[in-house]
Amino acid sequence: MTRIFRTEPLTIVKDYRIRYQSTMGKVSKFFLDMVNEQRIMGTRCEKCGKTYLPPYPDCPDCNEKTSWVEVPTNGVVEAFTVCYAQPRPFKKKLPYVLAYVRLEGVDNLLPGFLEADPDKVEEGSKILLKIRIPQTGPRWGVYDADYYFELVEG
Repeated sequence: MTRIFRTEPLTIVKDYRIRYQSTMGKVSKFFLDMVNEQRIMGTRCEKCGKTYLPPYPDCPDCNEKTSWVEVPTNGVVEAFTVCYAQPRPFKKKLPYVLAYVRLEGVDNLLPGFLEADPDKVEEGSKILLKIRIPQTGPRWGVYDADYYFELVEG
């Protein structure tokens, strides 16, 4: 048996390249239609009739297959929080609002940024879901699209 009692740390210096690949699977249509068609697609269960956004390939309630449907872009704030600190990647103007929204005809909640004065937001506030696709900067395909909520005044 060989024993080593003293050794210096082993250091290896080597350049390498990483190729990153992500798969959106059965819900890819949500991202593709947001970028290409500027519309929001959810899924509806063919058995129980529930509609989901974010979309699910199978119904979480009855485990049946779902089919694609376009969903309305109007809804209400169910819950929200006002953020006064931010992690660097978000780069949002402080303070900003994160909300859970129930879109009309959709059975689950959709989280996202609510672009509004925090003092004007309350549970039950009416919103519109908007799509933003940057026209400048690096292009990342389906990652270019972003959705956010806008408060409906009045």
